[in-house]
Amino acid sequence: MSLAKFLLILFFMLPITSYALDADQQQSITIQADSATFNATNNQAIYQGHVELTQGSLTLTSDTLLIQNNSAGVASLTATGSPASYSQQLTPDKPQVKATATKVIYYPHEQKIELVTQAQLRQGDSLFQGDHITYDLKQRILSASGTAEGKNKSAGRVKMIIPPPPPSQAKTTQQKTTPQNKAKP
Repeated sequence: MSLAKFLLILFFMLPITSYALDADQQQSITIQADSATFNATNNQAIYQGHVELTQGSLTLTSDTLLIQNNSAGVASLTATGSPASYSQQLTPDKPQVKATATKVIYYPHEQKIELVTQAQLRQGDSLFQGDHITYDLKQRILSASGTAEGKNKSAGRVKMIIPPPPPSQAKTTQQKTTPQNKAKP
């Protein structure tokens, strides 16, 4: 596979439209948890126990959720758990983006997600794994790194799975790339 083809597949692996993000950001945030603590001095709210946050199609679930506010509103949402999870329907014609990690940090104004420790990002059958994943939803830039420690060969590495295209799409692609037989005079 050529580098250009690989980058093209990676670029379209997790398509994002600003419409979905904007529509979700216009919705109210709803949070359910076993308990909540608000600290006006630090502009923080801490939710604990079976935490579930929803905003439009966005869902964050965790054991603990720390919301840091600033003058513009919510600056960051830090979800921790075993694991914490994020999901969002970014386009109506693609599967949901689902992510899990020990810590999921969402920056709504920057439209970025940071997955820390045992990070995994999935859309349909496509998968990206690493110890640390940062995904810029606005710019559609994903970066991942592994850890330097570990006992097995895959520790310290990132993993990406790109499924083959559906049979109908593969056939169309093959027909486009296969040279046509020339007719004999």
